[in-house]
Amino acid sequence: MKKQKKKSPQKRATAQRADSQTAAMKTANLAIESKAPPPPPVNNPIDANIQESDSKVAPLSSAEALSTEQHARLAELEKIIEEGLPYALRVCCAMGEIKARGLYYPHQTFHLYCQARWHLGKSTCYAYANAGHAFQLIESSGEDCLPQNEAQLRPLLDLDDEQVVEVWSAAVKLAGKGGLSEKMVREARRMVIEPPSKRPDLKEQTHAMRQAIYRAWEKWPAEERPYLMEELVTLILCLCEELEADELPKPIQMLVKANKQESQSPEAESSDPTQGKQSDE
Repeated sequence: MKKQKKKSPQKRATAQRADSQTAAMKTANLAIESKAPPPPPVNNPIDANIQESDSKVAPLSSAEALSTEQHARLAELEKIIEEGLPYALRVCCAMGEIKARGLYYPHQTFHLYCQARWHLGKSTCYAYANAGHAFQLIESSGEDCLPQNEAQLRPLLDLDDEQVVEVWSAAVKLAGKGGLSEKMVREARRMVIEPPSKRPDLKEQTHAMRQAIYRAWEKWPAEERPYLMEELVTLILCLCEELEADELPKPIQMLVKANKQESQSPEAESSDPTQGKQSDE
């Protein structure tokens, strides 16, 4: 019998690697042929308490608590927001100065410059510029408490310069030692700036009054229309007593003058039944 030669350790290792690769290929081919589903993904421990539905992440319920990893991630994100908010306000101030000083040349308008340079819409770029202008007004007024973010300035964007400072000072007093929010600024605006009272449309009201008189005239019996006319004249004369003579139109002045002359005439005195009774007595 022939003696088998012993393989060296290097050859044995090479043979083992070849056998493992062959077995892996066979396993992969069997999986492809049977169309086996891929293995489930490994769950992220940070997202263990987050449920996904229709590609939307559901918020944590009140019964669930943040894990240590989630608290750490929340702190990192809040730090990013805290560091970025002042820069957002600085962006608004820069936009406001570019608009105020006309530094957007050679563009014809400010929003065309923002669209070409920063790809911002018209409403967005003007909101940033107006917020920056409001911040500069508050800063130049000597106010100790200055806005910390752009949201606090939103209720002030459509106000006059004096109103901006006045409303912000009222908001600071309203907040006291607590934090100043956008809601407080809106409340201060409501307290300081009363909505303008709508002036009545005299032309519209006069037209409605004329139409009402015409309708009453048409419904009134023909034989009683002189009585209606007399009542209208009496009403006009009563209203004239509340105004000065110079404020009345000329036709009304003539009517008032004629009425006074008629009341002072001897015939009017003799026709007064009360005076007749007094003379009899």
